[in-house]
Amino acid sequence: GLTALFDPSGEFLALYEPQGDRARAVAVFVG
Repeated sequence: GLTALFDPSGEFLALYEPQGDRARAVAVFVG
């Protein structure tokens, strides 16, 4: 499943999909 990772400042948001010991970033937002 997709996991959201965001910075406390609210200026960064990334969606990544865990794949074993790696993670594939599927979308990155910078606002």
